[in-house]
Amino acid sequence: MFGGKIPLNTDLVTTSELFELLTKATRDAVWNWNLETNMIWWNEGYTTLFGYNTQSVVENDIASWVDHIHPDDKDRVLSSIHQVIDDGGANWADEYQFQRADGRYATVYDRGYVLYRDGKPLRMVGAMQDITERVALQKAHEESEERLRFALQSARLGTWELDPIQGIVSWDSRCQELCGLTNSPSQSYAQTLDYIHPDDRSRVQEAVQWALNPQSGGTMIPAFGL
Repeated sequence: MFGGKIPLNTDLVTTSELFELLTKATRDAVWNWNLETNMIWWNEGYTTLFGYNTQSVVENDIASWVDHIHPDDKDRVLSSIHQVIDDGGANWADEYQFQRADGRYATVYDRGYVLYRDGKPLRMVGAMQDITERVALQKAHEESEERLRFALQSARLGTWELDPIQGIVSWDSRCQELCGLTNSPSQSYAQTLDYIHPDDRSRVQEAVQWALNPQSGGTMIPAFGL
């Protein structure tokens, strides 16, 4: 049952076997870096995410990781990870570009945990997550918003937002200027309705309610006077 405690028979599952099972339960590229031998081991997620052959799963020199970090990120990433180790820290995380088998670069979020014995760093274990798609979507969203801002500024249009839960309307500076408002970035929906001409008020209210209906697609295009 999910969420419950599963009794673990340590006679049947060793720590090493448990670690291996956990690495198979994630799509992340899990790694285990021996800080004494400078060798790094990868799980099968490494081949799945980045397209390297199965031989890459076995232990390799740490250079096999370093050589795949994008040149623009390499110095920063190495500096940050060694600073954590040298300062006796436990947790490290960074975002950088990592080269796939086909030569393209993925954007990854990497994090690790340092294991010590008697104050000496012995191992660092961690997991690398491919966030390329998420970063691309975020960038596209930001570019879309930037184009919208540019279009609004070019057309000298104002924008407003209605929070239907709080009943608050927020105005941008251009919208305040067009409506003759000063230092009023937000106000109640009821106050906003007071600015609308009485002949148009009920129609606007109906249009707002329709826009809040999922069937409307969120569109409200009434023309009215202030």
